[in-house]
Order: sequence, then structure tokens, then C-alpha cells
Amino acid sequence: MNTHRAVRQFLAKEENKTELKSERVELNIVEDTIKKAAKIGGKILGLESDILSKASDIKKLSGDYTQYINQFRDFEKKAKDLGIDNVAKEASEAAKSYEDKIKRADKMLNNVKAAIKR
Repeated sequence: MNTHRAVRQFLAKEENKTELKSERVELNIVEDTIKKAAKIGGKILGLESDILSKASDIKKLSGDYTQYINQFRDFEKKAKDLGIDNVAKEASEAAKSYEDKIKRADKMLNNVKAAIKR
């Protein structure tokens, strides 16, 4: 009988040790996951910063394009006044091309900013 009781006590102790070990393993998994998620979060913030910096660069270039568009429109008007219709048409097409580029850039910037705000 004593042997029976001793075996039951020994098994109960071993069972408790196993439970504690599994709890520690689960805690380590949670801690590791939190650390990895924080690392990824830091990388995402860095990328967002890079994207916003590039977006600022694009916005500045859009301002340059606007300057060229105004010059092409002015050149178009002067060419028409001089009766050089084919040159006026080329200036008009160039201005429209730059306007389209600005519209695409603005749309892209708005999409990027909206994605980052989410």
C-alpha cells in the first residue's frame, strides 16, 4: 500500500512539473511573437517615412511640371499668333502630357497617403 501511495505522489509531482514547463514554453512563444511584431512595426514605420519623403519629392516635381506647362501654353499662344499651327499643336500636346503626369502623380500621392493613414 505504501508503495502504491508513493507511486501516486511521485506521478502527481511529475505531472505538475510538466504543466509548469508547458506554461513557460507558451510564455516564451508569446514574448518572441511580441518582439518579432515590434521589429516588423519598426520597419513599417521606416518604410512609411521613406514613402512620405518620396511623395514630397514628387510634389516638388509637380510644381516644376506646372512651370513647364505654363511655358508650353504661352509658347502655344505665341505660335498661334504667328500662324505656326503645327508648332502650336506640339506645344499643346506637350502641355497636356505634363498635365496628365501631374494628375497621375497627385492620384498616386493621395492613394499612398490614404494607405498610410489606415
